Amino acid sequence: MPAPDHDRSGGTVGSWITIEPGGTVTARSGKVELGTGLRSALAAIVAAELGIPAGQVRMVLGDTALVPDQGVTAGSKSIQTAGMLLQRAAVAARGALFTEASELLGIPVDDLALRDGAIVVRNDPARFITLGQLADVSLNVPVPDTMPGEPLPASGGDRVVSRIELPAMLAGTFHYVHDLVVDGMLHARVIRPHRRIPGGLGSTIAALDTSAAGAMPGVVAIVRDGSFLAVVAEREDAAIAAAGAVRVEWSRHQPLPDQAGLFDAIRHAPVVETRQDAGDRPLPTHAPIQSQTLHSRYEVPYQAHGSLGPSCAVADVHADGATIWSSTQGVFSLRDAIAPLLGLAPDRVRVISMEGSGCYGHNGADDVAADAALVSRAVGRPVRVQWTRQDELAWEPKGAAMVSEVSGSLDSTGAIVGWAYDVWTPTHSNRPGGQPGLLLAASQLAEPVPVPERRRFGGGDRNAAHPYDLPHSTTTAHWIEAGPLHQSSLRSLGGFANTTAIESFMDELACAAGADPVAFRLR
Repeated sequence: MPAPDHDRSGGTVGSWITIEPGGTVTARSGKVELGTGLRSALAAIVAAELGIPAGQVRMVLGDTALVPDQGVTAGSKSIQTAGMLLQRAAVAARGALFTEASELLGIPVDDLALRDGAIVVRNDPARFITLGQLADVSLNVPVPDTMPGEPLPASGGDRVVSRIELPAMLAGTFHYVHDLVVDGMLHARVIRPHRRIPGGLGSTIAALDTSAAGAMPGVVAIVRDGSFLAVVAEREDAAIAAAGAVRVEWSRHQPLPDQAGLFDAIRHAPVVETRQDAGDRPLPTHAPIQSQTLHSRYEVPYQAHGSLGPSCAVADVHADGATIWSSTQGVFSLRDAIAPLLGLAPDRVRVISMEGSGCYGHNGADDVAADAALVSRAVGRPVRVQWTRQDELAWEPKGAAMVSEVSGSLDSTGAIVGWAYDVWTPTHSNRPGGQPGLLLAASQLAEPVPVPERRRFGGGDRNAAHPYDLPHSTTTAHWIEAGPLHQSSLRSLGGFANTTAIESFMDELACAAGADPVAFRLR
């Protein structure tokens, strides 16, 4: 089995690390900064292995033109994957630098050491060669799958590393994607019904009057492609005012279920796949005598990310290429999804990560990037699109609503002799993944891009199997195609819903058995 940090996205050390002539180091990663301090942590890892202060490492993150593809930044695994890979690359780079320094100094490798950004002779520190002087050393060597030797002691780099971005954030001078200004940039507002169901909006434009909006000061264009509609202006306030002046009627859509009936709708939705847990041990035909059986149902509603700042992106699209600035979690998957919408090859689209509001999952960053790209293509100038708070709440992918039903049987001693856990859930990931049909705007175009056929269901059964040693139990995931609203990844996916249901039901069983809930679990 591959190691957990196994990554074939960049084959050589030079794909990840460059020694600059001035002695600084450029390190690259396909991961992006989401507010966890990843940039600082990765810089510290590289610095420690090359024996330099972390401040001498320039990290390049999430730029499709400059970094290898490492997939989506999610699951709190970036240090486990990207960090360990960079560590191995740095150690391999160190080996190549030591080999070259040995030849230049005429000293065996074992008699050399790293000190203050230079490779020195151990017993004659006055003889050394700086890392900058070794900038031309070829790093066209493979990144090893395992650590080539021992890590450098902690004293090789900084013992304490400060977060690179925090001073500017605390001073209010940090630049988020919302703050980006590009020469010639316009501002746009996208106009849609404030609802989002699986597959899009479920509505099309039935009647439209843009005459008042088009005559307002500062308005540059009204963009329409099918039912994709946006106003474009020189200033943000002009775009907001013009959007309010557009008169549009939308076709009637299937009503959403009443909130009171939401969970019954999910519970009784058509099941397209059923999955049993591999460790199931059903009750035998002649089951032990049960003194009582309990049943409970647990319901988790849709959850919004509710990011502090609504989703925002800037795009600059031309006939021969595009640049998009986005707070997406996956620059390459977003690039591959947007490129077909623009009629461009993926290698003609550059997506650059810029920090936005925190998300803990798949929020509106990808969809607003597609909005900006489509409007920019229409007007031929850079365009900034920022959703409103209402837009964000309506259009961002929601954490999925779920229903769990649990039954448990106790014998006369209060021991659990039977357990059955069933969960009804949609998939918990609808990230673009290179599929334009998973972007909201794609469903509105005159030639809409269909939602791709579901390849797999995932996330809703996370932690659905209980962690206890029970004689007989079953765990069943009932996968529904989708609920009433568009859903995607939210922190822990189905884990928090399943864990809450399981542990709440354990408390109910403990109460029925007249036992202390902790002692009951430790039986």
